Amino acid sequence: MSAYFFWRPVSLLALVPLALSAEVVRPDSVPLKHWAAPLYYQAVHTDASTVSTAPLTFVGITPCRLADTRPGSGYPALGSTPLGSLTPVTLSIAGSCGTPASPVPLAYSLNITVVPTGTTNAGYLTAYPNPISPVPLAASLTWNVGQAYDTNAVIVESSSDGSVNIVARYPTDVVVDINGYYISQPSRNASLVFNASAMTAYPPSGSATTLETTLSASSGVLPSPAWALTSSTDINLMLTFNVPAAFDSSASSPVLYVHYLTGPNATPPSGTVNLDVLVCSAPAVTNISASCFVTYPLAIATSDATLNGGVFTFNHYDVAYTLSGYSVGGHVITAGDFLALTIERVADTFGDAIYVTSAEFYYPTN
Repeated sequence: MSAYFFWRPVSLLALVPLALSAEVVRPDSVPLKHWAAPLYYQAVHTDASTVSTAPLTFVGITPCRLADTRPGSGYPALGSTPLGSLTPVTLSIAGSCGTPASPVPLAYSLNITVVPTGTTNAGYLTAYPNPISPVPLAASLTWNVGQAYDTNAVIVESSSDGSVNIVARYPTDVVVDINGYYISQPSRNASLVFNASAMTAYPPSGSATTLETTLSASSGVLPSPAWALTSSTDINLMLTFNVPAAFDSSASSPVLYVHYLTGPNATPPSGTVNLDVLVCSAPAVTNISASCFVTYPLAIATSDATLNGGVFTFNHYDVAYTLSGYSVGGHVITAGDFLALTIERVADTFGDAIYVTSAEFYYPTN
């Protein structure tokens, strides 16, 4: 039986475009690409004296290359030669690639790549806050013998100056990319609002001043009952309360806002309004002595008259007093404390009444 072989013609030209369009990829090419990062990070410090009580919040940025030790890479933040074996190097990050220089981020989302330099040994690399001694035992990534490169996404806590340390076992080139950083969660805030009815005239012997519902010597109606403090009175307005349980003694200082109106008069009053605030804080309600109160700087507001139906009123409502630090009379304000605030009018050039309508204790919460 005869065997017959049939040859089917194939056009070699059809393969030419594929060959021409193929991209030659270097075995050690390290692309800059996106990678996943958690929205929150719970810091774990090696220093047992430092305790983190709340997770850090992620702030994403466009992926950016921080360092590449390969010659001619254009990213020399770690130098342009391979890292030596077990020789820590410092990488400054804060202020680079869109990260803030101040305040310094507390941790970074990094993608670290090693490009071994032909070693026949497997190795590892560790990134950690600078300085920490001894070097943490946990490796950020490892590589096997003969790998062109290996990469891993890691979260690295920052040092106080915004840098991190990197150390490798066996010489290797290193590429470091970043796509975000971690900060403390923004402080939340709350407030206690006291209307004039909740305020008490102090001292009681001077309580001839009463709550007003109308502007004196006029038919103008106040937005709410208010205490009328005249230039000749010694009346203070006192607020007493317990500091809320949510009060955060590690955040920024609380602020007291005093809401008031001024006026009216037959002719537009002139001059400045001077208010004084005194604060007393104690762990529990006790017999409060005058020495407990600390006086804060005067609030001076220039009167700004507006004509309203023939009655001159003055629309400066808010005067903020930052209660400096949290120490009042040597006592640090904490949740549950008894707090007393007094609002006082002192001698000033403004001759008409000041109508205090409300006050607000605006405090940071934990």
